Amino acid sequence: MSVAAVKEAQMEKTLIEQLTQGINQWRLRKDLKTIPQLWANFFQILEDNNRDQLHDVPLTQNEKETIRTQITQPNFYQAAKFLAGANRQVRHHLKRDNSSLPDADLLILDNSNIAGGTSVYEVVHQVEVNKSSLSPLDQDRRFDVTLLINGLPLIHIELKTPNFPFMDAFRQIQKYIDEDKFGDIYNFVEMFVVTNGTNTQYIPAGQTLRANFLISWIDQNKQLVNDYLDFAREALSIPMAHHMIADYTVLDDN
Repeated sequence: MSVAAVKEAQMEKTLIEQLTQGINQWRLRKDLKTIPQLWANFFQILEDNNRDQLHDVPLTQNEKETIRTQITQPNFYQAAKFLAGANRQVRHHLKRDNSSLPDADLLILDNSNIAGGTSVYEVVHQVEVNKSSLSPLDQDRRFDVTLLINGLPLIHIELKTPNFPFMDAFRQIQKYIDEDKFGDIYNFVEMFVVTNGTNTQYIPAGQTLRANFLISWIDQNKQLVNDYLDFAREALSIPMAHHMIADYTVLDDN
C-alpha cells in the first residue's frame, strides 16, 4: 500500500471508531464485504422484523429474489420515492410461494420509530463492487464507509487524506456513479459525504452531482463543522443520521 492509502485506511478506522462509540450507535459489520452479503443481511433483518407477517415461515429463495427484483430501483430518485413510503413506513406486499400461507405485508423501514423498535443500524467498509462484464476497461472498486439502516445502504462516505482536496472524494463518487457502481442495492443511497479530514461536506444522491449543491454542516452555535470526526458526531450519529434520511430529505421532481 502507498503512504496515502495507509493514511486513508487509518482515517477510515478512526471514523468507524467514532461512529460506533457509545450505546445505540452504529454496529460495525466486518463480515459484510460484497453485494450478495449485503442482500443476505438485508433479508435476515427483514425476516427478523416480520416474523408475525411471515408466520415464522422463512422466506424462500424464490421469494427473496422476487422481493429483490421488485424493490430494486433504476436510479437514486426512484429509490428515494420508494423509501418515502406511506405514513413514514416503507412496506412491501408479498404473495407467498406456499399458497396455504396468507400474503405478507413486510415492513422494510420504519421512519416513525427512529433509534428504536425495528430499526437496525450498521456500518460497513471496503465493500467490493465488481467490474461490469460489459466494459473491458472497467475495474473492481472498493467503497470506503457505508451506513446501513435495516440492511439498506442509505449514507455513503468517501474519504481522502488532508494532502488531497476534498473535491477529489466528490469527483471519485461521480466517477463511480458514471461506472454504474452505485447500482443494485447501492441505489438506495440517499446522501453522500465527502471529506479530506479537514473539510467535510454532504450532498443528496443523484445521477449527476453538482458541486454547488454541496452542503456544509453548521452546529448550534452557527459554526462550520469541517473536521470529519466532528461531522460524524454531529450529523452521522444515531438518531441524527436517521432523521437526515427520514425527515430532512425532500423529493424534487426537477
